[in-house]
Amino acid sequence: MMKGTLLAISLALLMACKNQSTSMIEVSGTLSHLDSFARANPAATKNGSVVVVLYEIPFGSEGQPIQLDADTLKLNETTYSLKGNTASNGMFDIVIDGGGPMVPIVHDASPITVDIDCTAKDHFYQLKGSSASQKLQSFIDDYSKKSQVVNRALDSIDHLKKLNAPDSLLIMATNHKNVTIEEIGRAHV
Repeated sequence: MMKGTLLAISLALLMACKNQSTSMIEVSGTLSHLDSFARANPAATKNGSVVVVLYEIPFGSEGQPIQLDADTLKLNETTYSLKGNTASNGMFDIVIDGGGPMVPIVHDASPITVDIDCTAKDHFYQLKGSSASQKLQSFIDDYSKKSQVVNRALDSIDHLKKLNAPDSLLIMATNHKNVTIEEIGRAHV
């Protein structure tokens, strides 16, 4: 009886492992201004090369990112290609190792093309092939712009408080901040 139960449990676990499907994520693209980036970020350059890494971001807060692939590029090269097997269609990051830019992507399609401008501060990457990643990029861009407005509104409120401004001005400034915060939430629901 005990052996039969252990055999049944072992078979069930084996079948569960076999039924886990995997999918391939493929990401390729270009890195522009890599030489300028390397001069500004010497820690990211080793032997005249940089390394572009693809990480899978596990669900939950305790899991560490899992490196799926890496591509080493000489500073005069511009194209990279990354791929890996994954059990999920979740979140992934493309990172230039050693302190370079990070691009979050969603694995909803494959292949995905990500072109990165290594010296741009805003809007430093372009995506093709993944509608979810494009929506995420749009959300991040919009959030960044609107959070700057919120931060200025918070600074105004602090300044008004220091000046002992009338409550009516504080209420107006607070309402402006609240409307901007609500717009961030409504824009991408």
